[in-house]
Amino acid sequence: QLLPDERSDVGVKQLSKCSRSERNRRRPLNMRTFGEVNLLSITRERHVFLSESYLPPESASTDELLDPVSNKAAMAGEDWEKWHQAKEEENGALRKKQVMELVRIKPGMTIIKSKYIFKLKKKYGVVTRYKARLVAMGYNQDLDPQVNFAPVVKPSTVRLLMSIAQIKKLLIHQIDISNAFCCADIEGDVYISAPDGMEIPEGMCFKLKKSLYGLRTSPRSWNKTIDRTLQGLGYMPTVSDPCLYFKWHEGKLSLILVYVDDILIASSDENYIKEVKQAIMQEYDMTDMGRLDNFLNAKFTQTREKIVVDQTHYCQEVLESYNFLVQGRSNHIPLPVNAMEQLAEVEELTAKEESEVARYPYRQVIGALLYLAMCTKPEILSYAVGMLSRFNDKKTKASCKMATYLLRYLQGNQECKIEFSGNKFDLHGFSDADWGGDIITRRSTTGYIVFAAGGPISWQSRLQPTVATSSLESEYMAMYAGIQEIVWLRGVLRELKLSIDEPTPFLVDSKSAKDLAENPVYHKRSKHIDIKYHWLREHTSLEGFRTVKLYQCPTLDMAADIFTKALAKSLFFNHAETITGKRPRASDYFVSNKKNK
Repeated sequence: QLLPDERSDVGVKQLSKCSRSERNRRRPLNMRTFGEVNLLSITRERHVFLSESYLPPESASTDELLDPVSNKAAMAGEDWEKWHQAKEEENGALRKKQVMELVRIKPGMTIIKSKYIFKLKKKYGVVTRYKARLVAMGYNQDLDPQVNFAPVVKPSTVRLLMSIAQIKKLLIHQIDISNAFCCADIEGDVYISAPDGMEIPEGMCFKLKKSLYGLRTSPRSWNKTIDRTLQGLGYMPTVSDPCLYFKWHEGKLSLILVYVDDILIASSDENYIKEVKQAIMQEYDMTDMGRLDNFLNAKFTQTREKIVVDQTHYCQEVLESYNFLVQGRSNHIPLPVNAMEQLAEVEELTAKEESEVARYPYRQVIGALLYLAMCTKPEILSYAVGMLSRFNDKKTKASCKMATYLLRYLQGNQECKIEFSGNKFDLHGFSDADWGGDIITRRSTTGYIVFAAGGPISWQSRLQPTVATSSLESEYMAMYAGIQEIVWLRGVLRELKLSIDEPTPFLVDSKSAKDLAENPVYHKRSKHIDIKYHWLREHTSLEGFRTVKLYQCPTLDMAADIFTKALAKSLFFNHAETITGKRPRASDYFVSNKKNK
């Protein structure tokens, strides 16, 4: 089997051995018109994939340890005593909080079913606890979805907190609220039946006095409850992200981040953190986790020099779950350069191939990799997973092969880390676009990434909503998306009273798009661009808000290029090292040159 870099050379050598007449009939490698597919490159790559197994065997299982799906399954397993103990602990917690009471069933009552949910709690892949939770099967509740909305912290907000903590030298502690939803009040009368495995007198049911997991109203009720508690302690939620709270105490900034029942507390004064914990403990039963260690399935390590967010253990768990797909050699890049062409090819399958594709765990694989792409593996997975996720509802043989190709890349590149090691809050961003890169819809791909404190805060790889008629238009739309993120981040900092006075450096590789943003000129190539995209002019011009300062950088130094297309090996690793901080970013030169001038 050949390495990716060697395949193109083999293809050229094979062509050179053809006779004159045969050589004239073949289409040159670089001949590819708008809307056509380079079939020759597809053929050259195909033998590599088809010679390797990419589909699961009939007996393959995608789960190493399965959570029991019912009370009957839990009690029939080898660990039934541990699951029984978990149920007793859950029932005891509900009795302590006086969540429900027994009442007699009356005519006209609407009774919601309930059940136990069993879950193996893990830390770095090791089972640490057998957890049982009583939940109401509230999916039958007929309620307005808008009334039940509850905010959840954004991943970019978590990374923003890490960057601020690195610069301000804030200590970060973590607490966990036990049975959080059961601490919130419930609106109206709600009745539930006893779950399987719990015996109560005949003709009786439970009336809820507090919220319960599974009800549609419970997340919002808990959010209101914890919000009242934190505001009572003097913390104020930010408008930009209502799950981020802040307070200035004796001239020092203190931050609180809420993700349902997991709460992070950051402050430079460790004694003040203890005071906040004590105040929260008076309201709720909680577990003091100490210094931040494991949050949202990621390992956090904070030292004087840097903060590291590590999901290598999660990556290893994913590879172990789908080990039947990754047997064999590892790949050097996440996707082959001609991945889009292979996905666009329409191929008739035999009955056997259709059966194999049908049982490929496509959604599970993409969902597992998507979490890595969102959290700690931006340079590797954002474009690849984003493109493959378009086939979740219509998986094909080619998309299954690409998913396996991506897993085999991770097999040889399991480290999933981002770190914040800077000594200044040097907020800056990059944006790029691949014009017409999706040959199925002919829409372009937007890519941007924003850095601060030496690490990536926010990134995106996304198909543009409309077809761009020129590279100018596609780059302009990508700038719009990236500057939107810059404006939001600066808005959060402004609310925290950490305003940035100078415009944020924003790097693009399209001179025409840069000129269009800085100069309100209209011509036949730009007069049709939607008015909303011209919003960015207010943030780039000297007469406007002066939010960003545009710079042009070479394409080879464009960090966002990795979010727009599948790249060759050398260019891919060049950008990957730029994003992870192993290689200086182009913005370092621009900012330093500006200060020197």
